[in-house]
Amino acid sequence: MVANMFVDPLFGAIPIVGDLFDIAFKAYTHNLALLREHLEQSTPRP
Repeated sequence: MVANMFVDPLFGAIPIVGDLFDIAFKAYTHNLALLREHLEQSTPRP
């Protein structure tokens, strides 16, 4: 998740390429999926 948070602003700072990168790479959506997966694995099932 931390890597996603650093990659997004790094490429997002480039004027036109950054906009295209933001459209293709959704860091926050990807981080949310990682968090949900982690929570599902760590939560004990009854």
